[in-house]
Amino acid sequence: MLTDCYPRVSVKWLEEKNAENIFYNLLSPDPREVAIIESLVLYIFKCWSEISVLFIKAATTIIQNFIDGFHTFYGINSVLKFLDLYFRTCQSKWDESMNTMVLTKFLPIFLSNFAYKYYPSLNRILSYAYSKNDNLAVQVMSKMIRCWPITCSSNIVCFIHHFSSIVTLVGPVKIAPYVTTMFTRIIESVKSDNQKVAVSALTISCNVTFIFEFVTKFSPLVRALYAAAEETAANHWSEEARSAAKQALISINNAALQIKLVSPPVPQNDKPEKLSSWRSLSQQFGIELIGTVPAC
Repeated sequence: MLTDCYPRVSVKWLEEKNAENIFYNLLSPDPREVAIIESLVLYIFKCWSEISVLFIKAATTIIQNFIDGFHTFYGINSVLKFLDLYFRTCQSKWDESMNTMVLTKFLPIFLSNFAYKYYPSLNRILSYAYSKNDNLAVQVMSKMIRCWPITCSSNIVCFIHHFSSIVTLVGPVKIAPYVTTMFTRIIESVKSDNQKVAVSALTISCNVTFIFEFVTKFSPLVRALYAAAEETAANHWSEEARSAAKQALISINNAALQIKLVSPPVPQNDKPEKLSSWRSLSQQFGIELIGTVPAC
């Protein structure tokens, strides 16, 4: 039925609620069925762009139901993958309705207890949105800081990674009010006994480009991060975390050469010892030292 032989008949059939019904089948718990529906949705989307509006309607309904607790997590990844594709191929200008969708649909999922299940798709969608409107990154950062997932290590890992996405796309100036809190969270995570959290925070600390962004205006925070990595390298129970911390120390120092994180060795004041040796030798050979400098 969905062939090029009868395109208008197919479109009419899809427009009569069937497109939305097809899309809702993405909620199936059967991965084989979901794979078939994904292929069908993609085919329809490519062949009849006018149907995408119906898919968007169904997608936003599914996400809202998920946010409201009416559905399980089945199908959400498929829906997010479709929306990511839609945004990246959409010919229309990024507008306020898309900003609203980011803040009312994607952000609540990101702040939910299940964010780690959908993070790869969420990160792609949010990063693309920031490239279109960097004010969205500021709003998301604000929410992340206020809703930090204290007890869910998997979500903490996602949040730490997303810090890097935001900084890469919008830079430190745009998010300046939140930089101190962001570094505080990263430093806390570097010191965490949870290996997964510590390694995640140390991984972002190994990102020379990320660290370099903050060297000039936020050098005390970079120093504090370096100190935390030193502590972890010396004391963490996990060998993986200790190894990651040692690599982070190298990367942070390379990114911040101008603030001299590694103190130069203190020269030994051996002048008095040398002078004493010369005096001893002079006495043995009957030589008088002239113009000696008193010891400091």
